[in-house]
Amino acid sequence: MDKSRILAVSMLGMNRLSKSDIDHPFDMEEYFKKYSIEWMRQVKEVEKDHSTPFYELASTVDSIVKEHSLSPDNIRFVFGRGTIGRSTEKELAEVLQKKTAEIGKDAFKVIVAKCFGVVDTLRAFQLLGTNPEGKIGRINLLILIDGYAPLRSRKRVTEKMNVGKGKKRRLIIPEFVDKTYNLIQRTSGVTGLRAGKPGEKRVENFVIKQDYVDSFNRVYDHYKCDYKRKLEVSHGNMEEITSVIPCCMDSDGKMYTVTEIIKRTYAAD
Repeated sequence: MDKSRILAVSMLGMNRLSKSDIDHPFDMEEYFKKYSIEWMRQVKEVEKDHSTPFYELASTVDSIVKEHSLSPDNIRFVFGRGTIGRSTEKELAEVLQKKTAEIGKDAFKVIVAKCFGVVDTLRAFQLLGTNPEGKIGRINLLILIDGYAPLRSRKRVTEKMNVGKGKKRRLIIPEFVDKTYNLIQRTSGVTGLRAGKPGEKRVENFVIKQDYVDSFNRVYDHYKCDYKRKLEVSHGNMEEITSVIPCCMDSDGKMYTVTEIIKRTYAAD
Protein backbone atom coordinates (compact mmCIF):
# COMPACT_ATOMS: atom_id res chain seq x y z
CA MET A 1 0.00 0.00 0.00
CA ASP A 2 1.22 3.51 -0.87
CA LYS A 3 0.16 5.55 2.17
CA SER A 4 1.43 8.77 0.63
CA ARG A 5 -1.69 8.70 -1.58
CA ILE A 6 -5.33 8.62 -0.51
CA LEU A 7 -8.60 8.18 -2.39
CA ALA A 8 -11.55 9.12 -0.17
CA VAL A 9 -15.16 8.66 -1.31
CA SER A 10 -18.39 9.75 0.37
CA MET A 11 -21.79 8.71 -0.97
CA LEU A 12 -24.87 10.33 0.56
CA GLY A 13 -28.28 8.74 0.70
CA MET A 14 -31.35 10.33 -0.88
CA ASN A 15 -31.43 14.04 -0.16
CA ARG A 16 -32.66 14.52 3.44
CA LEU A 17 -31.77 18.19 3.83
CA SER A 18 -34.39 20.05 5.81
CA LYS A 19 -34.64 23.76 6.61
CA SER A 20 -32.78 23.15 9.88
CA ASP A 21 -29.90 21.47 8.02
CA ILE A 22 -29.62 24.25 5.47
CA ASP A 23 -29.44 26.80 8.29
CA HIS A 24 -26.30 25.15 9.66
CA PRO A 25 -23.48 24.79 7.12
CA PHE A 26 -19.99 23.39 7.65
CA ASP A 27 -16.72 25.22 7.16
CA MET A 28 -15.62 23.56 3.91
CA GLU A 29 -13.79 26.39 2.11
CA GLU A 30 -10.32 25.25 3.20
CA TYR A 31 -10.91 21.78 1.76
CA PHE A 32 -12.41 23.10 -1.48
CA LYS A 33 -9.28 25.18 -2.10
CA LYS A 34 -6.69 22.63 -0.96
CA TYR A 35 -7.85 19.35 -2.52
CA SER A 36 -8.94 17.83 -5.81
CA ILE A 37 -12.66 17.06 -5.42
CA GLU A 38 -14.81 15.21 -7.94
CA TRP A 39 -18.45 16.23 -7.52
CA MET A 40 -20.79 13.64 -8.99
CA ARG A 41 -23.71 15.01 -10.99
CA GLN A 42 -26.38 14.04 -8.45
CA VAL A 43 -24.92 16.28 -5.70
CA LYS A 44 -26.93 19.47 -5.21
CA GLU A 45 -25.12 22.76 -4.72
CA VAL A 46 -26.42 23.20 -1.17
CA GLU A 47 -25.17 19.73 -0.21
CA LYS A 48 -21.56 20.66 -0.92
CA ASP A 49 -21.15 22.54 2.37
CA HIS A 50 -24.19 21.25 4.30
CA SER A 51 -23.49 17.51 4.28
CA THR A 52 -22.24 15.81 7.44
CA PRO A 53 -20.56 12.88 5.60
CA PHE A 54 -18.78 15.27 3.21
CA TYR A 55 -17.49 17.42 6.05
CA GLU A 56 -16.51 14.54 8.33
CA LEU A 57 -14.56 12.71 5.62
CA ALA A 58 -12.85 15.87 4.38
CA SER A 59 -11.83 16.99 7.87
CA THR A 60 -10.65 13.48 8.81
CA VAL A 61 -8.46 13.07 5.74
CA ASP A 62 -7.15 16.62 6.17
CA SER A 63 -6.14 15.68 9.73
CA ILE A 64 -4.29 12.62 8.38
CA VAL A 65 -2.54 14.79 5.77
CA LYS A 66 -1.32 17.20 8.43
CA GLU A 67 -0.34 14.53 10.96
CA HIS A 68 1.64 12.47 8.44
CA SER A 69 3.01 15.40 6.39
CA LEU A 70 1.37 14.24 3.15
CA SER A 71 1.12 16.33 0.00
CA PRO A 72 -2.42 17.57 -0.76
CA ASP A 73 -1.59 16.92 -4.42
CA ASN A 74 -1.66 13.19 -3.64
CA ILE A 75 -5.20 13.24 -2.23
CA ARG A 76 -8.39 12.69 -4.23
CA PHE A 77 -11.96 13.11 -2.99
CA VAL A 78 -15.14 11.87 -4.65
CA PHE A 79 -18.42 13.21 -3.29
CA GLY A 80 -21.66 11.73 -4.60
CA ARG A 81 -25.19 10.76 -3.66
CA GLY A 82 -27.18 7.59 -4.10
CA THR A 83 -30.36 7.81 -6.16
CA ILE A 84 -33.14 5.65 -7.52
CA GLY A 85 -32.16 4.36 -10.95
CA ARG A 86 -28.86 3.31 -12.48
CA SER A 87 -27.16 6.62 -13.30
CA THR A 88 -25.32 6.97 -9.99
CA GLU A 89 -23.78 3.51 -9.90
CA LYS A 90 -22.59 3.78 -13.50
CA GLU A 91 -21.03 7.18 -12.90
CA LEU A 92 -19.40 6.01 -9.66
CA ALA A 93 -17.85 2.99 -11.40
CA GLU A 94 -16.38 5.33 -14.02
CA VAL A 95 -15.17 7.87 -11.47
CA LEU A 96 -13.48 5.20 -9.33
CA GLN A 97 -11.52 4.03 -12.36
CA LYS A 98 -10.60 7.58 -13.35
CA LYS A 99 -9.40 8.55 -9.87
CA THR A 100 -7.51 5.28 -9.45
CA ALA A 101 -5.68 6.01 -12.70
CA GLU A 102 -4.69 9.41 -11.28
CA ILE A 103 -3.71 8.29 -7.79
CA GLY A 104 -2.61 4.66 -8.28
CA LYS A 105 -4.10 1.26 -7.40
CA ASP A 106 -1.96 1.00 -4.27
CA ALA A 107 -3.29 4.21 -2.68
CA PHE A 108 -5.12 4.00 0.66
CA LYS A 109 -8.83 3.93 -0.20
CA VAL A 110 -11.73 4.65 2.11
CA ILE A 111 -15.42 4.81 1.18
CA VAL A 112 -18.19 6.07 3.49
CA ALA A 113 -21.75 5.50 2.23
CA LYS A 114 -25.23 6.10 3.63
CA CYS A 115 -28.64 4.55 2.75
CA PHE A 116 -29.12 4.53 -1.06
CA GLY A 117 -25.43 5.42 -1.36
CA VAL A 118 -24.60 2.01 0.11
CA VAL A 119 -26.50 0.09 -2.57
CA ASP A 120 -25.15 2.28 -5.38
CA THR A 121 -21.59 1.79 -4.12
CA LEU A 122 -21.95 -1.99 -4.06
CA ARG A 123 -23.58 -1.91 -7.51
CA ALA A 124 -20.70 0.21 -8.82
CA PHE A 125 -18.31 -2.51 -7.65
CA GLN A 126 -20.31 -5.06 -9.64
CA LEU A 127 -20.28 -2.89 -12.75
CA LEU A 128 -16.47 -2.97 -12.70
CA GLY A 129 -16.73 -6.53 -14.02
CA THR A 130 -15.19 -9.84 -13.04
CA ASN A 131 -11.89 -8.31 -11.88
CA PRO A 132 -12.70 -5.04 -10.07
CA GLU A 133 -9.49 -5.22 -8.03
CA GLY A 134 -7.54 -5.16 -11.27
CA LYS A 135 -9.22 -1.85 -12.16
CA ILE A 136 -9.32 0.03 -8.84
CA GLY A 137 -7.10 -1.98 -6.48
CA ARG A 138 -8.23 -2.96 -2.99
CA ILE A 139 -10.67 -0.96 -0.88
CA ASN A 140 -8.94 -0.73 2.50
CA LEU A 141 -11.92 0.54 4.48
CA LEU A 142 -15.67 0.55 3.72
CA ILE A 143 -18.04 2.23 6.16
CA LEU A 144 -21.75 1.66 5.55
CA ILE A 145 -24.42 3.63 7.42
CA ASP A 146 -28.02 2.34 7.42
CA GLY A 147 -27.75 0.87 3.93
CA TYR A 148 -31.17 0.56 2.35
CA ALA A 149 -33.04 0.75 -0.97
CA PRO A 150 -36.23 -0.64 -2.52
CA LEU A 151 -36.31 -4.43 -2.78
CA ARG A 152 -35.77 -4.32 -6.55
CA SER A 153 -32.45 -2.50 -6.07
CA ARG A 154 -31.43 -4.43 -2.95
CA LYS A 155 -31.74 -7.79 -4.66
CA ARG A 156 -28.71 -7.01 -6.79
CA VAL A 157 -26.38 -6.49 -3.83
CA THR A 158 -27.88 -8.74 -1.16
CA GLU A 159 -28.23 -12.44 -0.53
CA LYS A 160 -30.45 -14.44 1.78
CA MET A 161 -28.14 -16.08 4.30
CA ASN A 162 -28.75 -18.57 7.10
CA VAL A 163 -28.98 -16.57 10.31
CA GLY A 164 -30.22 -18.35 13.43
CA LYS A 165 -33.35 -20.34 12.58
CA GLY A 166 -34.07 -18.70 9.24
CA LYS A 167 -32.72 -16.85 6.25
CA LYS A 168 -32.23 -13.09 6.29
CA ARG A 169 -31.19 -10.77 3.50
CA ARG A 170 -27.71 -9.25 3.98
CA LEU A 171 -25.49 -6.95 1.96
CA ILE A 172 -22.78 -8.79 0.00
CA ILE A 173 -19.29 -7.41 0.67
CA PRO A 174 -16.84 -8.08 -2.18
CA GLU A 175 -13.63 -9.95 -1.44
CA PHE A 176 -11.43 -7.02 -2.50
CA VAL A 177 -12.70 -4.97 0.49
CA ASP A 178 -10.31 -5.41 3.41
CA LYS A 179 -12.55 -4.21 6.27
CA THR A 180 -16.19 -3.16 6.51
CA TYR A 181 -18.02 -1.45 9.34
CA ASN A 182 -21.79 -1.61 8.91
CA LEU A 183 -23.65 0.71 11.29
CA ILE A 184 -27.44 0.43 11.52
CA GLN A 185 -30.42 1.27 13.73
CA ARG A 186 -33.80 -0.27 14.38
CA THR A 187 -35.69 2.67 15.84
CA SER A 188 -37.15 5.16 13.39
CA GLY A 189 -37.74 5.35 9.65
CA VAL A 190 -35.51 3.32 7.35
CA THR A 191 -33.78 0.41 9.07
CA GLY A 192 -30.49 -0.60 7.50
CA LEU A 193 -29.53 -4.08 6.41
CA ARG A 194 -26.84 -6.16 8.07
CA ALA A 195 -23.79 -6.96 5.97
CA GLY A 196 -21.53 -9.92 5.26
CA LYS A 197 -21.80 -13.58 6.08
CA PRO A 198 -22.53 -14.43 9.73
CA GLY A 199 -19.22 -14.66 11.58
CA GLU A 200 -17.23 -13.04 8.78
CA LYS A 201 -14.32 -11.37 10.59
CA ARG A 202 -13.65 -8.64 8.03
CA VAL A 203 -17.21 -7.33 8.46
CA GLU A 204 -18.39 -5.69 11.70
CA ASN A 205 -22.11 -5.06 12.19
CA PHE A 206 -23.21 -2.77 15.00
CA VAL A 207 -26.79 -1.85 15.88
CA ILE A 208 -27.00 1.61 17.46
CA LYS A 209 -29.64 2.03 20.19
CA GLN A 210 -30.86 5.10 22.02
CA ASP A 211 -29.76 3.95 25.47
CA TYR A 212 -26.24 3.44 24.10
CA VAL A 213 -26.18 6.95 22.62
CA ASP A 214 -27.62 8.44 25.84
CA SER A 215 -24.85 6.81 27.86
CA PHE A 216 -22.38 9.22 26.21
CA ASN A 217 -24.56 12.30 26.82
CA ARG A 218 -23.29 13.97 23.65
CA VAL A 219 -24.59 16.31 21.00
CA TYR A 220 -23.26 16.93 17.50
CA ASP A 221 -21.70 20.41 17.25
CA HIS A 222 -19.32 20.38 14.28
CA TYR A 223 -21.23 23.04 12.34
CA LYS A 224 -19.75 26.36 11.22
CA CYS A 225 -22.09 28.14 13.64
CA ASP A 226 -22.75 27.30 17.30
CA TYR A 227 -25.73 25.05 16.60
CA LYS A 228 -25.91 21.76 18.51
CA ARG A 229 -27.95 18.78 17.38
CA LYS A 230 -29.38 16.52 20.07
CA LEU A 231 -28.48 12.96 19.22
CA GLU A 232 -31.63 10.88 18.87
CA VAL A 233 -31.37 7.53 17.12
CA SER A 234 -33.09 7.67 13.75
CA HIS A 235 -32.16 7.12 10.14
CA GLY A 236 -31.83 10.90 9.66
CA ASN A 237 -29.33 11.40 12.49
CA MET A 238 -27.08 8.42 11.88
CA GLU A 239 -24.30 10.43 10.20
CA GLU A 240 -23.94 12.71 13.22
CA ILE A 241 -24.15 9.85 15.71
CA THR A 242 -21.46 7.75 14.04
CA SER A 243 -19.19 10.81 13.86
CA VAL A 244 -19.09 11.42 17.61
CA ILE A 245 -20.21 8.17 19.28
CA PRO A 246 -17.89 5.11 19.30
CA CYS A 247 -19.53 2.49 17.09
CA CYS A 248 -16.69 0.69 15.27
CA MET A 249 -14.84 -2.09 17.11
CA ASP A 250 -11.15 -2.25 16.18
CA SER A 251 -8.83 -5.24 16.55
CA ASP A 252 -7.98 -4.15 20.11
CA GLY A 253 -11.58 -4.81 21.15
CA LYS A 254 -12.30 -1.13 21.79
CA MET A 255 -14.96 1.01 20.12
CA TYR A 256 -14.15 4.10 18.04
CA THR A 257 -16.00 6.76 16.08
CA VAL A 258 -15.96 6.68 12.28
CA THR A 259 -13.40 9.51 12.33
CA GLU A 260 -11.16 7.58 14.71
CA ILE A 261 -11.46 4.27 12.85
CA ILE A 262 -10.44 5.90 9.56
CA LYS A 263 -7.33 7.34 11.23
CA ARG A 264 -6.51 4.07 13.00
CA THR A 265 -6.97 2.01 9.83
CA TYR A 266 -4.71 4.38 7.89
CA ALA A 267 -2.02 4.29 10.59
CA ALA A 268 -2.09 0.50 11.04
CA ASP A 269 0.79 -1.56 9.60
